[in-house]
Order: sequence, then C-alpha cells, then structure tokens
Amino acid sequence: VGEKIHGFWHVENNIVAHTHYDRDNHGFTERRELHISGLPRTPIGLVYMPRSANGGDLVIELHDKKPHEAKEQELNTIGYRNPEYNPFDSDPEANPWSSSGIWKGGWQHSSLYSVRLNNLVDSPAQTARRVTASEH
Repeated sequence: VGEKIHGFWHVENNIVAHTHYDRDNHGFTERRELHISGLPRTPIGLVYMPRSANGGDLVIELHDKKPHEAKEQELNTIGYRNPEYNPFDSDPEANPWSSSGIWKGGWQHSSLYSVRLNNLVDSPAQTARRVTASEH
C-alpha cells in the first residue's frame, strides 16, 4: 500500500497486529492490534490484499484441528519405522511426523476466512466470513 512495507502478524486468538517496516531501524514498528471477530478457530496463516489507498481484504487460513489417524499396522510396514533402524519413530503416539519429515497422519484440511479492512488502523466493524465452500 503506497511506499510503505506493511507487516501483518497473528498475535493470539483473534488478534492480528499490523506494523510498518522502518527502513532506518530495519524493523517493524507502529504496531496496531486488529481484533477479528467471527473466527471459529485460531488462524495459522494470513495475507493482506490491498483494494484501495487505505483498505483491503485480510484473508485468514484456519486449520481443521482434526487429530492425525495413523494406523499402527500401516506404520509398521514402513521400513524406517523399525525401532532398530530408527528409535525416534518407534512410538506411533509420539509425533504425527517422522524424523525424516514425512507426515504419517491423515489428511489435514484448512478453510479460508476473509474480512474487509476499511483502514489499517481500526479493527473491522464486520465479522470474518468463510470464503471456501466448506470448513476444509
């Protein structure tokens, strides 16, 4: 938006911080908190899409938070899961990721929500709305 570099950061729950990059100090300053209502879960990602000189859309990604459902039988058929070969992956309850970085759980889904920001100072008056067809 203009010549400023803007940063948007998820702070906690439904709070997103808006900052400006200060070229002289090489850091983000002028933090403003935007309280976003209407989100069923905590955001995991966001992007700001400018639409006018002072406003735009904040698009927010939410994870479905479903637990992984790796089956013990499936996990034991994979060679690197052998405790003698890799002791860190011998417990299927320990982590949904293997030490080689392979996801061993079920499909993860996300949904997108959007809220129009009329300016970059005030929290939006309206609630966020889901823009994907479903919750995943």
